[in-house]
Amino acid sequence: MIIFGLESFSYETETVWQVRVTYFKQSVIEVFSKSSEIDGNYKLPYDKKYMISIQLLTFYCRRGGKMSTHAEDLKLRLMTIELLRTAKKRYTYRELSTKTGLPVTVLSRYAKGHVLPNAERARQLWKTLTKLVGLEVELRRRIQFNEEGYFDNTWIIGDFNILRQAAHNALATFAGKRVTKVLTAATDGIPLATMVANSLGVNLVIAKRGKEVGVPAFFEETFALRDSGVTITLYIPKDSFKKRDSVLIVDDMIKTGETQAALVNLVNKARAEVSGVYSLIAIGDEWQRKINLPKECPVEVVTKLKPT
Repeated sequence: MIIFGLESFSYETETVWQVRVTYFKQSVIEVFSKSSEIDGNYKLPYDKKYMISIQLLTFYCRRGGKMSTHAEDLKLRLMTIELLRTAKKRYTYRELSTKTGLPVTVLSRYAKGHVLPNAERARQLWKTLTKLVGLEVELRRRIQFNEEGYFDNTWIIGDFNILRQAAHNALATFAGKRVTKVLTAATDGIPLATMVANSLGVNLVIAKRGKEVGVPAFFEETFALRDSGVTITLYIPKDSFKKRDSVLIVDDMIKTGETQAALVNLVNKARAEVSGVYSLIAIGDEWQRKINLPKECPVEVVTKLKPT
């Protein structure tokens, strides 16, 4: 398999890119060994090729339009296979067949890497499997409240496996949607947002509580924390977003919604658009009224908890 110099693609003109991307796409397909096809699904002969494929496709996703959508769909199909193999460690094929509605033979071919599910079936499988062995199950297992109604999120935002599953979940949720940047607020949201941005193949912007000396100009947003009497100001460099950017707001937890509302306002001040909100945990539902989002803007929360 020949992979052309990936970094050089960033500096190609659109005409040269259109010519060379054909060869690049063929390199990606060769990872799957297109020697056997069933209903247009590429054969996946070796587990070790999974991460190579994901890395190639992540770079491929950095270009917009149909190429990006196709690459994201292919990433989702690969990650669904990985999740199915995880489920197979806890359930038999017959049990999984009952839960997914797919024949045992089909599930077996998927899990063994003989074929990949198409994009639509991958989304359906992902939705079902995440309820069995997915992120929400693991998050709920780790959330332990103390007597005062607080819990320690250290073992969530610092766990690579949790963050990787979350990044996969975000990709499954927003695959096919236009996302050009990821935005989060310092500091707890940074590990999750970094993983999500990497999975989507886009850049990350961090809203910070202080101005950095080397940045000439900022957008800023000030808000008050509920019941605290404390005001907080978040800053992002003025050149963080372009007018046509579609920004996914990512955070580890939503409590009152003030922080997320401030992030939305920062995107609006930059004249970009909010493409969605993604969070691992949300407390109650009062926060939904504080975040001023367009009606069609998706909000994905993995685990919703009742306020104590």
